[in-house]
Amino acid sequence: MTDQPSSRSTSPLADEQREQEILDTALQESDQLLARSLHGDEQRRRRRLAWLSTLVIGGVVMTFVIVGLVAGWFAVSPPEEAQADGQESTLEQIEKAEELSTAGWELWKQRKYSEAAKRFEQSVKLDPEGVNAWNGLGWSQFNGGESLQAVVAFERCVKLAPKHGAALNGLGQTHFLWKEYDKAEKYLLEAEKLGASAAWLSLAKLYLLKGEFEKAKPWASKIAEQTPQNESAQQMLAAAKAGKLDDALRRLLEPPGKPIEQSPDVKRGWAMFNQGKNRTAERLFRRALKADPENLAAINGLGFSLLNQGKHEEAKPLFERYLKREKDAPGPLNGLARCLEAEGKSAEAQQVRERMAE
Repeated sequence: MTDQPSSRSTSPLADEQREQEILDTALQESDQLLARSLHGDEQRRRRRLAWLSTLVIGGVVMTFVIVGLVAGWFAVSPPEEAQADGQESTLEQIEKAEELSTAGWELWKQRKYSEAAKRFEQSVKLDPEGVNAWNGLGWSQFNGGESLQAVVAFERCVKLAPKHGAALNGLGQTHFLWKEYDKAEKYLLEAEKLGASAAWLSLAKLYLLKGEFEKAKPWASKIAEQTPQNESAQQMLAAAKAGKLDDALRRLLEPPGKPIEQSPDVKRGWAMFNQGKNRTAERLFRRALKADPENLAAINGLGFSLLNQGKHEEAKPLFERYLKREKDAPGPLNGLARCLEAEGKSAEAQQVRERMAE
């Protein structure tokens, strides 16, 4: 593995080693699909820079009067990079965007997903055609638990590069996470054809959950062969062969579903809570519940905001209310256990914690 160079060449076309140095081990502990996609992104970037540099060297400030000149312009348009937003980024903007994208991938490898997403967002503002950055933004948001935002980035990446395996895999993983199995199947199969071995696991799970055991067999077999010591993989293969999925394995495989887009008050309330500003968080959660009395995120947030202010008697009914709808939700179970402890009911609190452990 080679580290990123500390300085850039003065010519955007002179540094022939950049293609090999752009994060070629980005998926260190998984398959190499994303790494190969990054190489493809780098090739696209270099073609665009070559195109822009040709225009700069030749002098692009000219008036297109003759039809032949207009035809000549379109003849040298950058391959695979039609500008969707109307105006092409400048050479300087593209180079700055690439620097931000490279920094984003370094942060992503360190699992600093929120910081990585910020770099990628800055990159796509400078260069809306930056396939590499859109892909990185999608994975940073997906890994950071923001699947609603991630799907937008992946879709933009695939619009710019329809055969982008890593982004197609990202769309498949996201739709699987949301229990949208038909959409997930389409994207995962496309990604797998492009070399995404990371799609095998989700395809095996998907077909098992749909009861399509014959379709599950080849993918479960691949996973079991790849990870022979993995007990879950062996369980999936056994279920596929038996044509039956027991409840325990179903619970293990089933994804959580599509998250609900939260209101600004709920988002800000959790931000204030995470900063230790419980009274401000309480006001925001109360306002959110006034607008939507059934908002579970606001109910949970208000419970914890009150609990952290020592108001366990007010917090307890909120956690109980939440658990009537979602009996195994770990956050409210934890809140309820803390309330019971504050009441001196240690045995009951321990029972709730045992439910959490299960």
